[in-house]
Amino acid sequence: MFYKIDVFIPKEYVKKLVDELNSENMLTIGNYDYCYSTLPVQGHFRPNESANNFSGEVGKLNTVEEVKLEFRVRDKDIKKCISIIEDIHPYEECVYDIFEIKNFK
Repeated sequence: MFYKIDVFIPKEYVKKLVDELNSENMLTIGNYDYCYSTLPVQGHFRPNESANNFSGEVGKLNTVEEVKLEFRVRDKDIKKCISIIEDIHPYEECVYDIFEIKNFK
């Protein structure tokens, strides 16, 4: 079984995250490694007074340029994958989505 992971992350952190995931063979598909996709996106958020925000101003709606990093991971690697993402991601609230991939063969 596989999972598809989408991570929203500042552009300057993509290489570090991709390199670490690949070093753990989490971006390998068959005879290929470094298998992932990226898309430019805009993130929107408004931190409150208790936030320890990486960027933006407290109390104001902020828009930032981010990258949506997409890749798939084997079920046996999912917990370690999440740990790697959370260790490298700079945001107080790390944003990622996990989708189960079903095989319909």
